[in-house]
Amino acid sequence: MAVLAVAGCGGDGGAARACPPAIDGQPERRPPAELAFPPGAHVYVSEGPFGKTERFYAVVDGAVDDLETMRDTATQALLDAGYKLLTKDAEPPIEAEGHVQGKQMVSVQVTELCDGKLRLRYTVS
Repeated sequence: MAVLAVAGCGGDGGAARACPPAIDGQPERRPPAELAFPPGAHVYVSEGPFGKTERFYAVVDGAVDDLETMRDTATQALLDAGYKLLTKDAEPPIEAEGHVQGKQMVSVQVTELCDGKLRLRYTVS
């Protein structure tokens, strides 16, 4: 249960904090094969399914200043995998999101997780 609490942590605008050991873990469920991740991303936990919706959390190197760049990189990986862009938005320094449609609808949210790491939350429905 502690892993889920860690997975839900969002950025708080740059406050330094140590990375939790959970980011080295493996998800209970595998992401769908067509779900593409940016280079260097490690999927460490999954949630669901909640009906037809699942969530997957990944960690990647980065800082709060990289939220929009990483959102664009993560969204582009999905576009390269055949998804179509719906929208992008950002509320720096808290989060940045991209929304795409393909076989499923996918929203990817990027937030700061810990020192030198960003969290990518993929909501697949």
